[in-house]
Amino acid sequence: MTVPENLILDNAFADMTMTGQISLREPDGSYGEAMVPVALRVGASAGAESITAHIVNTTHGASIDGQCIPPLPTDSSNPLQGDYTADIELERRPSMHTAFDDEMVLAWNDSVSNMGTEFFPSVATLYGADDLGQTWTSTPHANPTSGPTLIVTRTAGQTATQC
Repeated sequence: MTVPENLILDNAFADMTMTGQISLREPDGSYGEAMVPVALRVGASAGAESITAHIVNTTHGASIDGQCIPPLPTDSSNPLQGDYTADIELERRPSMHTAFDDEMVLAWNDSVSNMGTEFFPSVATLYGADDLGQTWTSTPHANPTSGPTLIVTRTAGQTATQC
């Protein structure tokens, strides 16, 4: 049996909000341990191999379940600079580096991405036999200080409005 990627991604993430933290940019261009609140809104449906998401508190605060998440900083510490933009994609990568190294990838663009295992949905997830983690930590490939780290939780059924 073949299960299309979009079915798995839709089941796990479609039309979902995620909240958490994103690391700030340091004066030298690296990303450190200091973090600020972040809110992501995932698209209504996946494409063939990924589902789009958008960081909703880039320039305005985002109200989620009555809580206002402030906008990202407008100074040089803003994590969304260069290759890092508010428009991202989420992708499943089974056995990414080795067998059973299943990673959920946050793609900033075609050549820059983060990865983390906790939110990897499997076929068993569709049937309720493989729960996703509560919190997803996605760090940049190769050098963990080369881009922003995101630590988020899924908040089903909540939408983000401007505050």
